[in-house]
Amino acid sequence: MKRNNAIQRGIVLTTILSVIAAVTVVALPAISGSKRALTRSSEYQITQTTDLTVNFIESWVDNRVSDVKLWAQTDDIVEYFDGAFEGPEGEERIIAELITIQESYDWYSSVNVARLDGEMFASSRTDLLVSRGAESNINISDRAYFQAALRGETVISNVLISRGTNKPRFMIAHPVRSDGRIAGVIFAAVDVARFTEQLILPITVGEGGYVYLFDRNGIVVSHPDPEVIGTVNLADFAWGARLLDEARGTITYTTPAGNDRFVSFDHEDATGWGVVTGIDVAEIEAPVRELIRRIVF
Repeated sequence: MKRNNAIQRGIVLTTILSVIAAVTVVALPAISGSKRALTRSSEYQITQTTDLTVNFIESWVDNRVSDVKLWAQTDDIVEYFDGAFEGPEGEERIIAELITIQESYDWYSSVNVARLDGEMFASSRTDLLVSRGAESNINISDRAYFQAALRGETVISNVLISRGTNKPRFMIAHPVRSDGRIAGVIFAAVDVARFTEQLILPITVGEGGYVYLFDRNGIVVSHPDPEVIGTVNLADFAWGARLLDEARGTITYTTPAGNDRFVSFDHEDATGWGVVTGIDVAEIEAPVRELIRRIVF
């Protein structure tokens, strides 16, 4: 009797294993197809996120450039350079106008006007001015964006460390004209942290995916981890060099933590910023692993 029971148990076990094997054989092609389909779908969504982010930044920056061009035609600023009013009284009128402008917009940490020699004599940041107690007015004559504006260009600078606040900014500069000649430069400092906190960091992909930005030199300027900003250069990594050298694309690389990560990247032309959307491969494949678990177990 015991021998018969053992035989029966053996038959049942063999049958169960045979059924599992049969189900697995039948399911494997479907699982493999599902994995490919899910991977393609996830990669498409990530690439779309990158494309939409680039388009959004392009539109947003274009609006900021329009702001500065408009301010360059402000009556008080133009009349000052036309010689309608001069000296401290004229400067105070411009300062008051710049303060009003900055208070009307969230994005700018300062709006400023400089003479042809680079001296910033008017600013919405009055603490930076000699007339309001500073030791000396800031001179920006060595800044590339100022020199380009003197040539008649509208300029978007790379991300810079502000001499007034020691925080990351990028500048938009535009010439101020008087009687058709360039008489000065108006330039606005855009707060990078405020811009990214409000418009870039809220963009997420899945559970752990996110978007980050790097500048023309590969320096990370926006990232969920604040310790990375301004300290990590993508050029220091083999995979990062591809993001700098290639216009756009997708790659998979291994992070310092040992995770395989899929990223889509592109570049925004006006700022030169690189836009990267990434997610761990494990998260992309998680639904397939769950499907296998349900089928087999």
